This record gives sequence, C-alpha cells and structure tokens, in this order.
Amino acid sequence: MITIIQVVFYKSVTFPLEYLLPNDMNLPKKGCRVLVPIKKRNVIGIVWSYKQKNDVQYEKLKLVQKILDYEPLFSDSMWAFLYLASQYYHYPIGSVLFNALPNILRKEKSFPIKISFEWKITNEGMIFKTDQLKKYPNQERALTIFQIEHSISSEKIKQLSISMHSLRSLKKKS
Repeated sequence: MITIIQVVFYKSVTFPLEYLLPNDMNLPKKGCRVLVPIKKRNVIGIVWSYKQKNDVQYEKLKLVQKILDYEPLFSDSMWAFLYLASQYYHYPIGSVLFNALPNILRKEKSFPIKISFEWKITNEGMIFKTDQLKKYPNQERALTIFQIEHSISSEKIKQLSISMHSLRSLKKKS
C-alpha cells in the first residue's frame, strides 16, 4: 500500500499537488507543514489530505522531503472555518491557510516556541473551605492542590489528571 499526500501551497500553486510519503517517514497529520519539491526548489506546503493506494504510477510522483510539524497547526474548528472562507471567497485554500499563520511558520524552521499556561488560585480560592465540595471529589482534590501550591502549570495539571471541567467549575464557585 502506497501513501499519497495532497499538499497545498502559499502562492506557487493554487490547487493541491500529490506527493509520495517515503516508507521511513511517519504519516503527518492534516494541517502539518511539509517540505516538498516543486520544479528545481523545495517549497513549504501544508498537508491537505492523504490516501492509501495500490495502483499508483509512483514514478511520476515526487517524494516528501521533510515533515516540519508533527501536530496540526490548526484546530478542527479553525480548519473548517478557513475552508469555508476559501470556498466563500473563491480563494485558493493554500493561500488562506498560509495567511492564517504567523510569518515565522511560513519558513522552513520548525516552530521553536512551546506555549505553556499556568493556573493560579485567587484570594477567594485560598479561603474557600474544601468541605463545601464533598459532593465533588475532583474539584475538592484540585482545590486542595491549588491551596498548597498556589499555581500549577498546564503540564502538571495533565500529570495530576485534573480535568478542565473541574477547573471551570471551581472558577465559577470562587
């Protein structure tokens, strides 16, 4: 089974082009940037879709040179919105997707910045009595942790298995 990736571009081509994915590369997700050859140069494109085929004349297809991102640059809702805008304004989807990105991501370098959020407890949360949350053990556990540590990074919240629903519910109560 051969994997073919459809790639869209910023300005050079207004429709998706197909490329072969080398066997030693992982399948990039839809919305990731890849480096692919067009004529005599390598160009950054965004993975539009992919398909598995048996009957392909793969001699005519060029290979993906490099995968620049392993996580999509667009959420599902943003992807749908940008596709809708492309259709509504009759504008190439590649140009719409690239215009939605910051300039740094239009270049070959991988995205160097890791975004992290930190949750902090308010003064009201510090004095809130945990015994008022006996019916909500997840919220009680989260509040107890916050009262001890005062602030927690988003990574640690994931490690502690604190749900976003519990955090939002706590926020409403304080």
